Amino acid sequence: MSVSGISGAQAAPPQLNNPNNGLDSDAFLQMLMVQMNNQDPTAPMDTSQMVTQLSDLTMMTGMTEMQSAVGDLGAQIYSSQALYASALVGKEIMVLANVADLSEGQTVEGEILLQASTDELTINVYDENDNVVATLPMGAQKSGQIEFDLSDLDEPLPEGKYRLEATASFDGKETEVAIVQRTSVNSVVMPGNGQEILIEAEGIGLVPLSYIMEIQGAASGSQPEMASNPYFRQPALQAFSQIQRLAQEQ
Repeated sequence: MSVSGISGAQAAPPQLNNPNNGLDSDAFLQMLMVQMNNQDPTAPMDTSQMVTQLSDLTMMTGMTEMQSAVGDLGAQIYSSQALYASALVGKEIMVLANVADLSEGQTVEGEILLQASTDELTINVYDENDNVVATLPMGAQKSGQIEFDLSDLDEPLPEGKYRLEATASFDGKETEVAIVQRTSVNSVVMPGNGQEILIEAEGIGLVPLSYIMEIQGAASGSQPEMASNPYFRQPALQAFSQIQRLAQEQ
């Protein structure tokens, strides 16, 4: 911002304690008053220039206040998420995940999320070398939440790490669909610095808080029920839905 018609001896700029070397609103007004008081009477300050400077000041002040408000809101949300996540330890959850770290005798169960009916639904299980080691055919299915349990395989999976892939056939075209596993929360990791909170899911590993779809809680009666996660942002479901829509249109 230019300041014209000012004598160096009479109009020394105010000293600013701004680590970003920028002007706050008070300093801006001080410099504007100095400029007006020391303007050349034969060549007065351009009114339009002053209006522009005042407009810039208003915009700058508004943006600063908005950034501060957004920062405060973000901190409050993060704190709320941290409290929410810490209360999940020990609870049973349904979480978007396609990996499994199985101990001896363990299995994987959950749901396949279908946005539309399919002619054929299949779950393929891959080992650490990305080889298919098991296949669970589930036949034709209507849209919705389709339950599955890998204990239905012909042979139980040995101890190890696996990747699951569910595919659905839509008019003869294979499309990957979302897998939701039933598990429990062992612990919570809070990275800080605005990074998303993580939960350590039994048999899965670290998962973003937003990937939890449901949490088991107390119902009005004696039986527990699954409640939806208020921080679930559907990061994978939106992508799967888009893929399925495009596959059906082609």
